[in-house]
Amino acid sequence: MGSSTFLIVLLLIGVVMYFLLIRPQRAQQKRQKEQIAGVAAGDEVVTIGGIYGDVVEVDEDDEKIVLEIAEDVHIEVARRAIGSVVKADDLGDYVDSSTRGEDEEVRKFDPENVRTYSGSDISSLARPSRSASGSDAEAADSEPASDHGRS
Repeated sequence: MGSSTFLIVLLLIGVVMYFLLIRPQRAQQKRQKEQIAGVAAGDEVVTIGGIYGDVVEVDEDDEKIVLEIAEDVHIEVARRAIGSVVKADDLGDYVDSSTRGEDEEVRKFDPENVRTYSGSDISSLARPSRSASGSDAEAADSEPASDHGRS
């Protein structure tokens, strides 16, 4: 009696695991595989590395896809590197330049506003500066040197 109930419980756990975990995962994998197989020129996709791009060309023979990631910037990726096809509602807060309002400011990189640091400037950023009076320097000089517990 005890071993038969154990087998029934074990079988029920297996059935529950199948319907809650394995079956939905297989269905999701099937949908994703169909979606990627149906990628065509003009679709917006995201690669498994997180690069968004528009499909420019699909080479069925070599399983390669050419993506345009910026204006006149093309990359070639393997079909299996496509993570998903992006729908307009999936973009969330992504703002395309065509949807930006007139009053929104666009900040562009300006190399004239880049501040550079030399080696001495960087070291002064890392340590607090000492006062002009010699008291801090004298105090630092008068402290005994530590040998960090070595004898």
